[in-house]
Amino acid sequence: MRGGELNEKISTATIPMERVTSPYDMMRKFGFQIVLSGLTQASEGLAHNLYDAGCTDTSVSSCRGVVAVRFLREAEALDLAILDACDQVRSAGYQVLRVELDFPQVQAISKEYAFSGDESHWN
Repeated sequence: MRGGELNEKISTATIPMERVTSPYDMMRKFGFQIVLSGLTQASEGLAHNLYDAGCTDTSVSSCRGVVAVRFLREAEALDLAILDACDQVRSAGYQVLRVELDFPQVQAISKEYAFSGDESHWN
């Protein structure tokens, strides 16, 4: 894969959260990972169970006894993407320990809710 192709693939995962301006722009992609409770090693069985539960936009990994499921989920809003993914993970029989946002998502949230300089809302 050449460098230009790699940059194009990476940039699709870092779509900024912007206000919807058109009904055609309602679905966006959100990157996050769900850390599973009670598991120490990823397995092929885990991946198959998650896929069967509808988690078709994931990759599964483990490192130092922590098992994580990375999502690139298309949804209207970040909270809907996370709730849907957690429901699917639970329906596959696994417990959610925590959700971690990808850095581009954290940046987008901080820009969306950035301090405006207007302190009147504190009064």
